[in-house]
Amino acid sequence: MMSASDIAILVNLLDGWQNLFLKGNQRGMFFIWLSDHAKMEIHAETFKEKLSEWLLGTTDAKALYAEIFTIHAEILWVSHRTKP
Repeated sequence: MMSASDIAILVNLLDGWQNLFLKGNQRGMFFIWLSDHAKMEIHAETFKEKLSEWLLGTTDAKALYAEIFTIHAEILWVSHRTKP
């Protein structure tokens, strides 16, 4: 099990990646996907808080890292496959 501070570091990395790679419509598409994937309403303003809350509920370390990599992959996919 990861601590809240460990998850906060990972969430900060994801926040930095989405801010770096996603522009305009890409951000909207990403947050629609993430809200559907996490089954909770997540917006740019609540990204870090809601993502931390969701990831803290993951008890299996492998599942937690799988979610982190899935979100990172989605950020990269959206940034390269859609227009800003």
